[in-house]
Amino acid sequence: CLSSGEGDVAFLDYDSAVRQVGGEDKSGEYELLCKDGGRKAFKDYASCNQAVVPPRVLLSSKDLSPVEKDDILFTMLSAADLYHKHPEYFSLFGSYQGHDNVLFSNSASGLETVHAETNPLKDFTPIHDELKVCTPEESKP
Repeated sequence: CLSSGEGDVAFLDYDSAVRQVGGEDKSGEYELLCKDGGRKAFKDYASCNQAVVPPRVLLSSKDLSPVEKDDILFTMLSAADLYHKHPEYFSLFGSYQGHDNVLFSNSASGLETVHAETNPLKDFTPIHDELKVCTPEESKP
């Protein structure tokens, strides 16, 4: 909605924002809103952002056994390793027939495991929970 002129603010990860505004060359037309209330140029996203967006994750059913989950993990990691080394067989990462971010982000170059004790969404969940709370009817103008 920003690039079409229909909106004033958008919450996007950096790669999506660059794609939506039409590339790095047009990003100068936009500003980032920093947590401290300031504003910075698009290129300063590392020091001015609202949150770190978690990477895409692969999720499986909670009903799978540990062995079945390990099988999925091994299969995905093996496929990522094979196709990263041999993109002529299949392109697991990058665009496909002109479409970006088909299976994984175009900027991805491989997969990593996340241990069960690690929650990759822990920094993002409080922000998500805060944003999904609706404004009570009585406080609306």
